Amino acid sequence: MNGLAVYATRVGAGPERLLFVRALLEALAAGPDKEVAAFLLTQVQLAGKAEAVAPMAKYLKDEALSGPAAAAIRTIGGDEAARILLKALDAAPPAARLSIVDALGGMRSPGAVKKLLALAESGDEPLRRAARSALADIGDPAAAPALSKVPIDASYAERTEAPSLYLRFARRLAEAGKTAEALAAARSVLGSYTGPAESQVASEALALVVSTLADKAVPDVLCAAGSPVPGLRGAALELATSLGGKETTTRWVEKAAASEPGLRAAILSMLGRRGDATALPFVRESLRSPDGVVRLAAIPAAARLGGESVMPDLLGLIGKEDEREVGALKTALLGFNGRRVVPEALRLLD
Repeated sequence: MNGLAVYATRVGAGPERLLFVRALLEALAAGPDKEVAAFLLTQVQLAGKAEAVAPMAKYLKDEALSGPAAAAIRTIGGDEAARILLKALDAAPPAARLSIVDALGGMRSPGAVKKLLALAESGDEPLRRAARSALADIGDPAAAPALSKVPIDASYAERTEAPSLYLRFARRLAEAGKTAEALAAARSVLGSYTGPAESQVASEALALVVSTLADKAVPDVLCAAGSPVPGLRGAALELATSLGGKETTTRWVEKAAASEPGLRAAILSMLGRRGDATALPFVRESLRSPDGVVRLAAIPAAARLGGESVMPDLLGLIGKEDEREVGALKTALLGFNGRRVVPEALRLLD
């Protein structure tokens, strides 16, 4: 059967496909075993088009068949498919409603928003969660109030998925060109999830801001880089490596100069990966810092940005007792031309 479904959908086989789909629908109408009926619906999903949507509407009321029927209708898609799913939503039994809500979300049906908003306030948690997920997929601005809050009595699972749903909603807004609304949602998440265990959520929100604004997101990234949460700080500095030009590099240098040693070292590492030689004077200066963690970050950054021009600066650091610093110097010097390094090394040994 599956082989026939694939064969009937080949290019140029329109009449054969239609004949096959009609045969499937006739077999379904004969009331076969539920398992068989579910399988037949999956084959309609593969081969069916608009002609199969209306005949499958009655299966949306069947708890056992609503899932495959809704999936088939969703795959076929179109305005008629969305209308039939929406009409079936009110009359369907509770278990079947979940499948219909999921399908409406997957189709990103704007016509379903009003009904889904009502279900998002339902006392039935599975249905409420399905409606919230569907609203996030559709990305209608009207859903912002519903998705920005979580019921007080919500379960741990519902509370945990809330930020990811809100970010998905923000991404859909951005895709639809609703930039202001998308940024408001992303920044709301960024400002609300500030704990160490929530750094992944905040990092995703920051990444969304960057993907939406590109170089205009520099202020957001600069702010996030000062977070006391290592995960968010690391994500911000990683995003900063390719953001903006020389002017942005200067802003990072200014931030590093005003920061405590740990953050200054992290920014130095980022500046090295960034590859903008505008930062080289500051990196050279950092080689002479009294803080070992700063010097340790400045060594590879200087080698990357200045190449062999910084070799005298690096050779001047030899004699330190810190093993990590010795190792960093060795790695940097091994990257230079041996004909220049070896004579200097011999002079130092002597």
